[in-house]
Order: sequence, then C-alpha cells, then structure tokens
Amino acid sequence: MTNLSPSPTGDTTIAPGIVINPERRRGKPTLAGTRITVEEVLSKLAADWSMEEILDAWPHLTREQVLQAIAYAEQLVRQQTPAGASVDGNDGGSGSEVHA
Repeated sequence: MTNLSPSPTGDTTIAPGIVINPERRRGKPTLAGTRITVEEVLSKLAADWSMEEILDAWPHLTREQVLQAIAYAEQLVRQQTPAGASVDGNDGGSGSEVHA
C-alpha cells in the first residue's frame, strides 16, 4: 500500500521505491533515498543506456531501484490509457506495425 502522508523528511511515497518531496528536485518523483528522478532514469533508458551503464553512472543505485522507476512509469501509462485501449500488446495486431 502506498503511504500518501509525508515522512519526517518530507518525503511522500507514491509508489514502491518512489517518493516526492516539494523541497527536492521541484517535487518531481525521485528514487527513494536519492536525488535521482524517475525522469532521469527513463531518459537514460530512452537513450539506449543499458542497466549496467546506468548503475555505473550512479553506483549508489541498485538494479531494484531502476526497475522501480520503470514500474512507476508503466503504472502512469496504464492510468493514462483510454478505456478500451490495450497497453499489454494484446490489440489483435501482429505486433510488427510501425505507428507514427
């Protein structure tokens, strides 16, 4: 269960391993215990960085924390998906279509 009340540090847990704090990084979601935003992790992945490259760049991060950032992003996409649309790839297509 998500704790939506601030901790003594001002962090509010919004998903497993993900917190927000208006005093840190303009309130953007960050990985708990760090100043690294979910956005920064996703940006590296979008730029084709491997898990190993991310962990080398931020040695204090764990694989689990990176996966928590991905899971949080997936949760947001799922919440924003229009009714009737599929986010799991089961849309009846072959999966080889290119969408612009």
